[in-house]
Amino acid sequence: SDVCSSDLRAMEEMVCSMLRMEGWRIHQRHLKINRQEIDIVAFDPDDDEWWIECKGSWEGNRQGGKRTDTVKKAVATAWYLSLVPDRPHYMLFLSHRPLVGSSGDMMLREALDHGLFTDIRCIVD
Repeated sequence: SDVCSSDLRAMEEMVCSMLRMEGWRIHQRHLKINRQEIDIVAFDPDDDEWWIECKGSWEGNRQGGKRTDTVKKAVATAWYLSLVPDRPHYMLFLSHRPLVGSSGDMMLREALDHGLFTDIRCIVD
């Protein structure tokens, strides 16, 4: 099997486990909306719906948000999904945080400030 896809599946499982420990309920995985896949659909402890995008890897020297191309894909997906009427909360879960002050860091800050993401979390800071 493909290393990248198995690494991403492991990342998604880790995110689901972390959310469950916080009292979230995982509702659906790999939901297609407008030909775009939502990795996880979950409900937080207040029963608010969230769409969650998982990006990351433990392979290589630049994992997760340290890769500018990964951040660009996440921001583009967030923009596209922001066009969906009544879109629920949208969270980006990265394996690794971008380096502070990097292009990826700046893009994510702007995307968060402009409402493309409701929240951005990282497994590794």
